Amino acid sequence: MNSKDARCIAESQNMARKRSRDAPLICTIDVTGFAAIMLALLAMFMGPIMFGTDLSIHSSVDLAKARRAIDMPGADREDASVIGIARDGKLYLGADPIELDQMEPVLRDRLSDGPERKVYLKVDRAAKYGVVVKVLAKVRAAGVENIAFLVEKYPPPTM
Repeated sequence: MNSKDARCIAESQNMARKRSRDAPLICTIDVTGFAAIMLALLAMFMGPIMFGTDLSIHSSVDLAKARRAIDMPGADREDASVIGIARDGKLYLGADPIELDQMEPVLRDRLSDGPERKVYLKVDRAAKYGVVVKVLAKVRAAGVENIAFLVEKYPPPTM
């Protein structure tokens, strides 16, 4: 090794030492991306709870399954009268809880100005039969003769 090479190596070592003393080490982790994703997930899962969307009847009703179920597109309409009966006996008209005693007058008012005089029943398959009979009696007392039970379709057989 000649003197020129040795001098070059010494200068580079001096510069490396000088650089390490002048520049402070960065010992932090940038978590802004993680925080942004966590906030997005929080808003996605907490939004329906905070803004009053009641998903309880849709998620807590385990519908009966049928092989020859007919599609009921009318049940998806915004003004459809859908009565939900949960397994614990709670009743819902749409997403709103309702008592059995209130059902007849509320249905009369709702169906008098509605275009369709049909009630859709979403009944949990573990709901008590007596509760379903009482609800059917109230619906018929409100003057409704066209009642449909909503069920899930079995998946088609695979071959």
